[in-house]
Parts: sequence; structure tokens; C-alpha cells
Amino acid sequence: MLQKMLTPHEVLSEIRVSSRTLRRWLQASKFPEPIRIGNTRRWDEREVQAYLATRKKDG
Repeated sequence: MLQKMLTPHEVLSEIRVSSRTLRRWLQASKFPEPIRIGNTRRWDEREVQAYLATRKKDG
């Protein structure tokens, strides 16, 4: 099965935070690391969804 890879814009739409907040979360290792493909970054949709599910449980 092919996994869907999200662009930074799609990730920001999903998690509803600013790009600055996402950068801080990445620096603090509080968000799944992207996969680098050439000059681009992509996130595995399943990892982003799992992250969101844990945030809902905690908050």
C-alpha cells in the first residue's frame, strides 16, 4: 500500500498552527520529523494522524 506524504502546507492545515510553531516543535522534537526528498520535506500522513490522536487524548 502506498503511503500518502503530506507537504508542509498540508501539515499546517491539519495541525492548525503557524509555520513558526511547527518549526519550534520540530526543533524541540515534539512533532514527527519530515522525510527529506531532494529539496522538499514530506510527512507520512499516518504519523501526523497518530500525533494528532495522542494530542486529543492528552488535552
